[in-house]
Amino acid sequence: MQKKGQLVYKALVVAVAIGLIVVSFLQAGRSYASKDFYYKIAVAKDIALIIDGLYAVPGDARIEYKQDLSSHTVSVSGNTVKVYRSILGQYDITSAEYNFIGQPVPEKIVENSETLLIEKISGKIWIFGALEGGGGRPGGAGSSLRDNQKW
Repeated sequence: MQKKGQLVYKALVVAVAIGLIVVSFLQAGRSYASKDFYYKIAVAKDIALIIDGLYAVPGDARIEYKQDLSSHTVSVSGNTVKVYRSILGQYDITSAEYNFIGQPVPEKIVENSETLLIEKISGKIWIFGALEGGGGRPGGAGSSLRDNQKW
């Protein structure tokens, strides 16, 4: 036999679980309706195919991917590109993932960047978020932002 207090906690847990399920369905429906889900898939495929293409190019190369990703995060880990909404983070249930065939790329997360720089230097692929600006600011005056990575 359960006490009255235990029944209240059980009802509270069930109510919270149902609330989370409803919120996730609403978020997924909003993402599908706004076509954001399809945009994330297209961006993930584009970046993965660019990385594959850079591995096929002899020598060094640099590509500026000029899609507006100011409300999205691009995560590259191993051989997978993942794109999700920055507000929702890793918990975005409509995030998009796409794999590429080349060698694994160093893990990188680029948040809210309007331009993505993808470079092949000495056979390695590097991904950076570009900053607007000029002069002494990183990313300005024709330079690329390397996020203090050691070469």
